[in-house]
Amino acid sequence: QVSVDIQDGVATVDFSKEFADYAPEDELKILQAITYTLTQFDTVDRVKLQLNGNPLTEMPVNGTPINGELTRNIGINIDTSSVADITNTESITVYYLAQANDNSYYVPVTKRVKNENKNPIVMIVDELIKGPKLTSELYTLFMPDVALVEDPMIEDGVVTLNFNENIYGSYEQKLVTKQVLESLVLSLTEQEGIEAVSIQVNGETDLVNWDGETIAEPVTRPKHVNTGSF
Repeated sequence: QVSVDIQDGVATVDFSKEFADYAPEDELKILQAITYTLTQFDTVDRVKLQLNGNPLTEMPVNGTPINGELTRNIGINIDTSSVADITNTESITVYYLAQANDNSYYVPVTKRVKNENKNPIVMIVDELIKGPKLTSELYTLFMPDVALVEDPMIEDGVVTLNFNENIYGSYEQKLVTKQVLESLVLSLTEQEGIEAVSIQVNGETDLVNWDGETIAEPVTRPKHVNTGSF
């Protein structure tokens, strides 16, 4: 059994003793999943965990420390495979695709990437284009020759990205596919202060989405991920 109380941006989750019946190797994934699931709601910024009404300072099975309130800074599905030395690196979260039967869905992955004094927006776009590690079951639909033709611009919470034509899923229709657009929006709105994404191609804004609708206006993050409504 579980109860959730939300006050002043903090979701306090109280589990019954049955919560501790999980495998030790799943502990970090459970901690990450709880935090990311609850903080996708506008009213929740932080998460506190309790067991039978008592605050948890560490997870009950494998002892993973819980330092007070949890935020998305803990990362999720952490991948450090691309760097041998994590010093002088940045932590970013990007959304890749996964497949289940005939349905695709988005999986956030926290990656550590070399800090080369790049704009964090550029680092996120680079990692989306690069895709997940080769051994992963996740994938990206960005073509490898997609590139930004100028530095991103941020104004009033909107980041504007100007790509080359390889961002198109269809050159004839100037179409940007659902999976490419959604991966960008989900990944970039993880950044503080980014609320929407505006897409250009070589400075042009006459683009359409998968329904043939124009996407000249900035695209905001869906309230809930993987519900089929975005």
